[in-house]
Amino acid sequence: EMRDGRTGRLVIATSPTLVHAFLPRAIALFRSRSPAVHVSIQSLPTPLVVERVARREVDMGIVYAPVADPGVDAEELVVTEIACVVRKKHSLARKRHISAEDLGGESVISLGATTRLGMLIEDECRKAGVPIPDVAIEASSSLAACLLVSEGAGIALVDRSTSLSGKFGDLAFRSFRPRIRVTVQLIYP
Repeated sequence: EMRDGRTGRLVIATSPTLVHAFLPRAIALFRSRSPAVHVSIQSLPTPLVVERVARREVDMGIVYAPVADPGVDAEELVVTEIACVVRKKHSLARKRHISAEDLGGESVISLGATTRLGMLIEDECRKAGVPIPDVAIEASSSLAACLLVSEGAGIALVDRSTSLSGKFGDLAFRSFRPRIRVTVQLIYP
């Protein structure tokens, strides 16, 4: 909309996990096309992102589905999945898939049970009849969880798109079983 040197301001709200996954590349691309537009990013819990978009306090939001607020429209951006992140030296790094059962006795790092991803992991494990991973360390974002794994604090369950940041040469991202799909949506008023 704001190409050709038009100026303006774009305010995007997103969850702490998604701020690292897709936004850096998207904003770099946007700025190359609209260098005069000031971009502001707000990192907030998903329910607050939805509320701010519905109230038109921000231009758009990027959140995990589902969003059931009548005040916003949603567009699917990408479908990703939950991945298990281990240090490359860890014995589980040799496996292609890491199951919920494999996590028994490990120090599990993940997002809180009240977050979209936390609830999704719990629901899908319950549906599959497998043990719900016992989260020893609750991280504020998938990026924070990966940094904790890098330091040897445990094994993390995160949104696989966190690996897109490409900053984790020491870590292995492995598919988690049961397979848990995660939809990322762009929402706007």
